[in-house]
Amino acid sequence: MESEFLRTQNLGIEFFQGGVRCPIFMKDPQNGQYSVLMSPKPFELRFPNIEELDGVKICVSLDDSIFDPTQYTDSTIDLPERRYFWPGTGMADAKYSSASLRVNPEACNYLDVDGRLVLDGNYGKIIYRNYSTGEAKQFFYGLKIFLAFSLQTSVKYRQQIEEVILDFTFDPRPKLSTQEDFSGIKKTLKIFIASSIELKEERKLIEDYIDRENKILNKKNVFLETVIWEDFDDSVSATRKQDDYNRAILESDIVLSIFFTKAGNFTVEEFQMAYQNYLKHRKPIIYTYFKKGQVDIDQVTLEGLKTKEAFLEFLEGIGHFPTYFTSSENLIIKFGRQLDIFLSEKNLL
Repeated sequence: MESEFLRTQNLGIEFFQGGVRCPIFMKDPQNGQYSVLMSPKPFELRFPNIEELDGVKICVSLDDSIFDPTQYTDSTIDLPERRYFWPGTGMADAKYSSASLRVNPEACNYLDVDGRLVLDGNYGKIIYRNYSTGEAKQFFYGLKIFLAFSLQTSVKYRQQIEEVILDFTFDPRPKLSTQEDFSGIKKTLKIFIASSIELKEERKLIEDYIDRENKILNKKNVFLETVIWEDFDDSVSATRKQDDYNRAILESDIVLSIFFTKAGNFTVEEFQMAYQNYLKHRKPIIYTYFKKGQVDIDQVTLEGLKTKEAFLEFLEGIGHFPTYFTSSENLIIKFGRQLDIFLSEKNLL
């Protein structure tokens, strides 16, 4: 079905499912309300002009009451805004990023640029897997969800409020023939985790997070296999042990590189191996994270800091911009968001 709009006209919001743009239509021209046709599965939101964006507020309801300005505004305020966007009403996501759109007409889902939104070029992105009215619920055919959006920017505060109805009665994908139905075949995706020994705890938490994800994805015949250097035995190899790691990288779908106080020779080699293969074959997808935080001065060397700075300069030179995290939980949230987008674009969510 041909879409009437590529994005909403005031705030420029875009909607995707499985890497496919969702059709957008004007529901109510007088009030500027949009209807977005979706199938009952996870969806992605994209917000433009990320360099100006401080945060996104989304109020969610199962009816259109949140669109009534007389019910949710206060005329005594010089700059009237709907109450569910007032300071103190924002609801941050769960500890490990549940990706659940929370329904509450008196509050709003708050997405900060530094944590909840995945930064991709000039866009901020987020995937919602389900919605919650106290407990998580799956999207279903015939469901309608009513959203009110407000953006906070560093340039100005945008008072425009975008009103959108998500109509889960459409499937944008072409129907597969019987011969093309691969739904019963398990898809395995390999995730190579590269880091130095100082980030062993972060590697373990990433593994734990992926284990939790597999409990959900296995029901959809998807399995995420983690590959880390501890998985390789210490038996004698005909080549360098690092060559074994590099071969594993070439077989991976995602390479996750994590750095803190240094960029070790082997971790850099693993990144460069992945990057060269990506240039040739568009695989693996590479995510690069740098930890920000206090360090034990006795564990830091000048040589290590120099390798880190040199690697950051290399990344800037190839136009690959790393993501920074401040804690293990922050890393899980950011990687989880990017993993959701990767799986959605592969139509695996």
